[in-house]
Amino acid sequence: MSVAPQASAHRSDIDGLRALAVLAVIVFHINPGLLPGGFVGVDVFFVISGYLITGHMAAEMTAGTFSLAEFYRRRVKRIAPAMLLVVATTLMVGLALMLPEDIVALAKSAVWSVASLANVYFWREADADYFAPGSEHLPLLHLWSLGVEEQFYLLWPLLMLLLWKLSAPRGGAARARMLTLGLAALLVPMSCVLVAALADRDAMFVYYMLPTRAGELGIGAAAALWLGGRSSGQIAALSRYGQPLAWIGAALLLSSLALLHESGVFPGVRSLAPTLGAALLLMAGALNSRHGLSGLLGCRPARWVGAVSYSAYLWHWPVLAFWRYLLGPLEGLWQVMALVATLLLAGLSYRWVEEPARRTKAGPWKVFLRQFAGPGGLLVLLCAALVYGPRVGLQWQPQAYHEALARLRAEVQPAYRFPWSCQRSRLEARDLAEPGCVLGQPAERAPRVLLWGDSNAAHYIQALNVIAAQAGYNFRNAEVGSCPPVFGDPRAFVKPERYADCRDSVQQLRAVLPDYPVLLISATWTDYQRRSPDFLPQMEATVRQLIAEGHRVVLIGKAPVFTGYDRQCREKALKVTPLHCEVPPRPLDGEVAAVNERLRQIAQRNPGAAYFDVARYLCPEGRCSALSPAQGFRYYDPGHLSVAGSMELGQLILQRDGVPAVLNFRDE
Repeated sequence: MSVAPQASAHRSDIDGLRALAVLAVIVFHINPGLLPGGFVGVDVFFVISGYLITGHMAAEMTAGTFSLAEFYRRRVKRIAPAMLLVVATTLMVGLALMLPEDIVALAKSAVWSVASLANVYFWREADADYFAPGSEHLPLLHLWSLGVEEQFYLLWPLLMLLLWKLSAPRGGAARARMLTLGLAALLVPMSCVLVAALADRDAMFVYYMLPTRAGELGIGAAAALWLGGRSSGQIAALSRYGQPLAWIGAALLLSSLALLHESGVFPGVRSLAPTLGAALLLMAGALNSRHGLSGLLGCRPARWVGAVSYSAYLWHWPVLAFWRYLLGPLEGLWQVMALVATLLLAGLSYRWVEEPARRTKAGPWKVFLRQFAGPGGLLVLLCAALVYGPRVGLQWQPQAYHEALARLRAEVQPAYRFPWSCQRSRLEARDLAEPGCVLGQPAERAPRVLLWGDSNAAHYIQALNVIAAQAGYNFRNAEVGSCPPVFGDPRAFVKPERYADCRDSVQQLRAVLPDYPVLLISATWTDYQRRSPDFLPQMEATVRQLIAEGHRVVLIGKAPVFTGYDRQCREKALKVTPLHCEVPPRPLDGEVAAVNERLRQIAQRNPGAAYFDVARYLCPEGRCSALSPAQGFRYYDPGHLSVAGSMELGQLILQRDGVPAVLNFRDE
């Protein structure tokens, strides 16, 4: 007689594994430095889901009792009520606290989340612009993983049913189980191959979508199918392997939590260690419920956290997102308070929402209507009103609020929004001939000076415009967002999805560089150097090559960075009046000072190169300020000057030193 251990009595070790997974995710999202690989907790949940769902379905299909209607009834009871509560609460809080465009984005993400397509939304619809608010401010972002699971629940039962029906005439359940096991196992290499194929072209798809995550669910499914095909005697004979499997699984999982990090392609091959570790722990518990780790995984606190883990996962991200949206990073004791608040909300929603929903005896259609379609439909109507209401005159805030908002926004604008900025995601030949991207002293002849870099070059355009107009020359600007101004392979310095654009943009630039004897180069030096210590050496090699080709090169240093600065603070304070938006002066960040010094040394080592330091103008007496003397904001975000701030920088330079010698190219 075959058995399905996962479909029998409640497994306290699975509660413990859930507890480990959810706590890892929460701690990572509170402070990644505490647990660099904590994000793999989501992957552990995928393995658990694949294991439990497949085990239950296989047992019922073998017994001839499986019903799709009953399966989806259980899924609705398990998933929908708590999810809809969190989405509704998040919408209400967002309406009270967020800016109008952020409310619209939140409402859109809510609709996709209700439709089990949150992952599709954040893949295709979320604003991936370089200057868009960080993902840590998107209150429903975490529901992407729920979308993956829900799509798995829609497709996997149909595939299993098909295999069971096809196998009925030839070998029955045993053959169906083997075919399904083969399919589940095949999902693992298929997902890894797909990740490798798409990593450079569509990293967002790789991260968010079911096809690239299917292998993680497949590992759990394969473990359940292999165990479910064993007889009671075989399980007893294999029980001696439970303990070593548990220790190997724990080692794989815990080392992943400690050693993995966000940079690099994920999932794929890098996700195999934590997911295999989780699968081995699940198998160990099925083979030997008293293995060496069972007491730890099955202790009372772990069981409680595991029981509320779904609600904890649902609540933790909105709590963190709203805090960061209004107040910036969590620090010190507030990190502990965020964990406590999450577990408190989880306990309450588990007790008053999850448990009552699961106890209902109503049939599939009533459950679907009462627990999902009815409240979900009301949420969708509310979201439609939030998104489309302003278009038909339905304003959620008085006109005075919108007027005050417009005034504040006019004061702080980034360079990329203006036609004179040639900052692009990918440079084309026409961008390098665009007449509107030439600034400085109006002249009949073509510019001989080129500003090249990324957004940290673009934010100097107006400062250089002020100086060039005074000195009597003009210059062209050409910038590529998130791409370093270096020759050679930029792969080590950029995100995978930016690699092709960065490489091709440099090729376009190289074709026109002979027209520009002088090159002003600036970039987000610190970010690229943080990604790889090879960046500045490659930058120096690029400088040497440019000098050898006859160019003069000026490296412009990194401006001060104001971590935690929020240009929208004053806008948010229009609703949340207790917010304080002061930005006290601070010393120059050590990382910025160090990279600027290395740029200075590169210039000193290479005749034909020079270095220009902007930090000394923004940090008088060693104290850097994000505010101008008139108390206007100089910065658009923590690392980019606003247009007004850039113009003010140019004026400060002229007032203090006149036209600096390293920026005087009148005769070029």
